[in-house]
Amino acid sequence: MHDQQPLKNFSLIHVAHKHILWADGSELFRDPLFENVKGYLVHEILKLSYPNTEWLAMIHAMAVAYGKKAVVMPAPSGYGKSTLTAALLKEGLSYLGDDMVPIQRATHQITPLLTSLSIKKGSWHLLNTHYLELNELPFGSVACPAFRLIMVNWSRLFKKYRNYFSSTKPDKRETLSYPFL
Repeated sequence: MHDQQPLKNFSLIHVAHKHILWADGSELFRDPLFENVKGYLVHEILKLSYPNTEWLAMIHAMAVAYGKKAVVMPAPSGYGKSTLTAALLKEGLSYLGDDMVPIQRATHQITPLLTSLSIKKGSWHLLNTHYLELNELPFGSVACPAFRLIMVNWSRLFKKYRNYFSSTKPDKRETLSYPFL
């Protein structure tokens, strides 16, 4: 645990069919679609994490790396991005992101955005042989369609991030990134 104060305190509320994002008591963004508010929040977090980086795009996609090169596969929700990512991880590729992939403006490189993989019920049978624990995992949410979360083992990348963020002042950070294949 560290004794530093957070750079911003975010809150998300849902009122009258609108999702509203607040930061430090002020409204930042509102939209009826949760996905748009989530994207805005991720962009705000990236700006705080990498204040000297300009962002070109946030792609609704999955991203994996093979060595030091990355592959990004965009697709609409429900097309199998998370399932494909989970299968590729078992084949030895490295995890860079699922659902949202940030692209840097200057270099067009990917910045890893680490989240759990959300595997929908219709895909469980495809991954049973790769993830024996899948049938034992708890459901992700009562309010959403049935899905289970696979916690990706990103310990090497997380250690790199933790060391980098704890030892580098925000205004001196260069964005950790991967070029496309």
